[in-house]
Amino acid sequence: MKKYLTFLRSLLKDRPYVKFVYMTGILPIAKYSSGSELNMFAEYTMAGEERFSEYFGFTEQEVDELYERYQERNKNALKVSREGLKLWYDGYNTQSGEKLYNPRSVVMALSNNNLHYVLADSFWTF
Repeated sequence: MKKYLTFLRSLLKDRPYVKFVYMTGILPIAKYSSGSELNMFAEYTMAGEERFSEYFGFTEQEVDELYERYQERNKNALKVSREGLKLWYDGYNTQSGEKLYNPRSVVMALSNNNLHYVLADSFWTF
C-alpha cells in the first residue's frame, strides 16, 4: 500500500499538469495516507454520498430501458430475464433509498446475452 501511495503522490501531488483528477475504485486513501502526502483527495462512497449517488450506478428505470433494448435486439434468443438482472446486480441502496445496479455488470450481461459471464467473476468489478 505504501508503494502505491508513493506512486500516486509522485504522479499527482503539486504537478502543474494536474488540474482535476477523478479516480474510481476501492481504495480508502485517507485511511492509509499519513500527514499531507495525499491531502488533496476528497473521498466519497457509492452509497453514503447522496448528492453523487446518481452517478455511481444504473437506476431501476435505466435498467428497464436497457432491458427493453436488449429484448428488441434478441427477440428469439433471450437468455437474461429482468428478474435475473435484479437478483444478481441490484447491489446497494443509496442514502435516499434508491436501488442502484452495477453498470458494468448489467452491460456485460445484456451485451453477452447471459448472466454467467459476470457470475463467474465478482459482480462488483468495474
